Amino acid sequence: MAIDTLTTVGYGDVCLQTPLGKILAEIFAVLGIGFIVIPTGSLTSAFRDALAHRRAEPRNDSPKT
Repeated sequence: MAIDTLTTVGYGDVCLQTPLGKILAEIFAVLGIGFIVIPTGSLTSAFRDALAHRRAEPRNDSPKT
């Protein structure tokens, strides 16, 4: 039932019927989610590291004379 929810278009009134269709839908649903989750985690980690590096640098806000 969860695969039907993830892979239907519209109101969910048309669902996959054959075992092959259900297997392919399951594979494509997991791959599609993976294509979003993996890069998002990598980008988040890179942003966190850059922010931590920026916060660790001493600030030089004194005006130049």
